[in-house]
Amino acid sequence: MAFQIDLNTLMLCSMLVTATCGVLFLLEAWRRREIASSLWWGIGFACSTVSLLFYIASSAPQLDWLGPVGNGFVVATMSFIWVGARSFNGRSAAIVPALVGPFLVIIVPLLMSRPLVAWSGAVPFFFVFSLFSLMAGFEFWRGGANRYQNAMILAVTSSFNGLYYAGRGTVLWLTSPDHPFFIAYFGSKVATIEVMLLILISSFTLVALGREQTEMALRRAATHDVLTDVLNRREFISRAEQLLQRLALTRAPVTVLVMDLDFFKKINDTYGHPVGDQVLVMFAAMAKSTIRGSDLLCRHGGEEFVIFLPGVGQRRAIDIAESIRARCAEIAIVTERGTLRPTISIGVASAPFSQRDLPSLIAEADEALYLAKSEGRNRVATAA
Repeated sequence: MAFQIDLNTLMLCSMLVTATCGVLFLLEAWRRREIASSLWWGIGFACSTVSLLFYIASSAPQLDWLGPVGNGFVVATMSFIWVGARSFNGRSAAIVPALVGPFLVIIVPLLMSRPLVAWSGAVPFFFVFSLFSLMAGFEFWRGGANRYQNAMILAVTSSFNGLYYAGRGTVLWLTSPDHPFFIAYFGSKVATIEVMLLILISSFTLVALGREQTEMALRRAATHDVLTDVLNRREFISRAEQLLQRLALTRAPVTVLVMDLDFFKKINDTYGHPVGDQVLVMFAAMAKSTIRGSDLLCRHGGEEFVIFLPGVGQRRAIDIAESIRARCAEIAIVTERGTLRPTISIGVASAPFSQRDLPSLIAEADEALYLAKSEGRNRVATAA
């Protein structure tokens, strides 16, 4: 005997699953309420639960108009997940399109499909829901799929849902709700199961993504300078020593640059510490953009920075140092006391075959730095 599923029973189960997942996620969102993306995702899950209440109520006499309202809240579920994904990526929330989509899904059939029938407004509803699903999938993919495993899962899940509903809308548009193909693959029972699975996967994966983000932030805080977001001294030494050992095996050259912002104490005393911090941040960003991704940059302490250049000899290192010095001189910060133009002094020390330990290379580059300062600052000097 064929196994039959009653649609009302399936919708009740879906509502219970969605409500349970929604409550659990809202509790997690409340715990992480300082993170805006969790708030938007929590609103999305609340909309999903409300939509099922409208669907159940719409079966009552004279309440058929609640069906399109339920559709609107389903769209709002995915539109707010999309908003949360944008927030997670550090982008603007885009609330207006997130609200306009659900509003149109509600209002169009109420104004244009009188009297309402079971599938009034279904085609635009499916396509708008598909659009927000695909947009959410794209946001998860471009914002964190290369860093967060759970972001990739969400990107795939949301995109699959978007493609499924695009197919559902297309088949309904070309055939009818009673067509055997539509019923078999895109009917209400199949779609309810698909959405229930989407809610289950999304709720637990979004919670896992939030925790994954927190863990990564803690790891980054332990390895990077809080102000400039470059490597801190401990992490720099650890990575540089590992690289130096590998370079010594191939007898490749290595160079260390020690850099110190000129008259930094005077900058703080004259312009204030906030301006001094701005100088540090702007210089670190500029230096990071000048070197390769394989090079190491750290804030060694105060206004001193160190760069480790694996595979780079002295001549090329001097060119890099001169480029950093020239670009630093181009920085201009407008303040109440006038325009500030910081300069940098740089010491260079190289080991042609990497047959040196890191402390001695840094010490040698530090001596070259003091030579640059003694010769008038805003210049590059090499170790004797």
